Amino acid sequence: MNKTRVVVFTIIFFLIVTVICSYLYMQSIKLNHISCNAFYVAKNPEARLVSENHMELKNGIGSWMMNGRVNVSDKDVYYFKLRSQFSVKRTGYVFYVTNKKVMLSPNDMSKNKVLQEFLAAILRVEDAQSFFTIKPINENYIIYSGEVPIMYCMSDNRWR
Repeated sequence: MNKTRVVVFTIIFFLIVTVICSYLYMQSIKLNHISCNAFYVAKNPEARLVSENHMELKNGIGSWMMNGRVNVSDKDVYYFKLRSQFSVKRTGYVFYVTNKKVMLSPNDMSKNKVLQEFLAAILRVEDAQSFFTIKPINENYIIYSGEVPIMYCMSDNRWR
């Protein structure tokens, strides 16, 4: 009888340890493999930017895809596509980002002052560096710049 209790206790103990380790591993995967979509709107007194965005982070490499338009006035509308590839180093929830390659079409948009006002250098300039905090909220993410939330990114469940 005493031997049976020890065996049952040992099995229960290892099951609990396995469940805890599996949970921690899945949380780690959740922060190392992020794939999410966001709709972003920004405006200033002269113009408005509207864009659809997709971000992927996997194993230290990331990409940001943005399809958008900038309305400068009722008649001046500029459409653009931005693709950005970057390397990522993670410490906890903080992601240190170095932009490796930027593609912006049409090419003349890279000199557009209005677009430069709306987009941070980390998105549009090669070799730019920055850091973001990305915190999971259930299956989705909130991206912070410092302590300021800048984007709510809805998971596309690619890594779940």
